[in-house]
Amino acid sequence: MDINSHIVEGRVQDSREMREKRILEVAKNHFAKYGYKRTVIDDIVREVGIAKGTFYLHFGSKEDLFFRVFEEMRATVWVRWGEILSKPISPGVMLRESLCLSLKIVADEPLLNDVMNNRGEDWIYTRVMSQPGWAEEAADSQNLVNRLLMEGIESGEFRPDLDPTASFLLMGGLKIIAANFEVLRLMAPKITQDKLVEIFVDTAMRSIANPNPPDQIDPKFIHPRVSAYAQAKIDKAKMK
Repeated sequence: MDINSHIVEGRVQDSREMREKRILEVAKNHFAKYGYKRTVIDDIVREVGIAKGTFYLHFGSKEDLFFRVFEEMRATVWVRWGEILSKPISPGVMLRESLCLSLKIVADEPLLNDVMNNRGEDWIYTRVMSQPGWAEEAADSQNLVNRLLMEGIESGEFRPDLDPTASFLLMGGLKIIAANFEVLRLMAPKITQDKLVEIFVDTAMRSIANPNPPDQIDPKFIHPRVSAYAQAKIDKAKMK
């Protein structure tokens, strides 16, 4: 194959990837706005500006498309988590940033939030939850919160009498807020999304804060906290 053939082949591949990216972008908006059942492939290809036959060169069905959209969202979330977990910061600061990111993801990715809270098609939630790795991911998240709370007590950022069950309360409270975030936004329409997140996180952090924190955090508590499991997920996400 000569150099001109390589150039043409490269351009064709680039064009294919750009078209697929556009299909995913449009599909994500349609799934978020209309839900899975009311999303129509004809509407997606019309907005993208391609023939329906071209669509099926990329995706075998609406179901395939939906789960590609879902996996793309998950990859984006893992990249965002990697930015926080790799920071050399104290447990208190990392917990605050983690809670903020969790709620911002809820606001930024309503489709992802709907799937994770089983608002929509039951079979979609069942399929997502049955995929390998979900139990490990939940355990890794819980371990991170437990570790941050224990280190935060040792560093003096959190109350020394903090109940170990606080981690479950934090995770449970976060899930409740996430499931009702849109309702809360409607109840306070004049409050910006970022301000609403700040209010919730401040309330949670104040409930566990040490009233007499040290003037300076011991440097041994200033470090990244990326588990082997999380790092593998982050590395895979960055390859997408």
